[in-house]
Amino acid sequence: MQLTVNNAIVKYNLLNCVKYSDEGYSLLRELKIKIIRLKLNLEKIYKDFNQFQQKAIEEVKTPRYKELLKKENRTEEETKEAEKLLEEMNQDLRNILTQKSQEIVDVNFEYFSEEEYNSFLETNINNSVEINGVKIPAEEYVILFHNEFVQ
Repeated sequence: MQLTVNNAIVKYNLLNCVKYSDEGYSLLRELKIKIIRLKLNLEKIYKDFNQFQQKAIEEVKTPRYKELLKKENRTEEETKEAEKLLEEMNQDLRNILTQKSQEIVDVNFEYFSEEEYNSFLETNINNSVEINGVKIPAEEYVILFHNEFVQ
């Protein structure tokens, strides 16, 4: 299946929050295996994007910005210059990362059945999660999971 890098990362983040058991319920063994295999497939895309992001952060830093950053006693004018450069670099970085996140990648992906989703639901119905610093209530998480993984 072809996905954008961004969609692959969304799926990876959702899978990383799955509880395998909770309050006497446990995911079906086959579903656990399916989730683990899918996570492994998506993990490479996730790690590659993070490495790309770290490299891009270093690449967009201008020599002048680095120089100003090292300077201990900046004047007000130099501080304003550094802020302006930072704003420009952040815009460049956003453009680079947006373009990268829209690239298409091939993923060995298999949707979950309703039966598998029901197993997921039993163990994750009370699973409020946090993804990238954003708290997602359990009710929303299970709906997001359904939207991304069940066909």
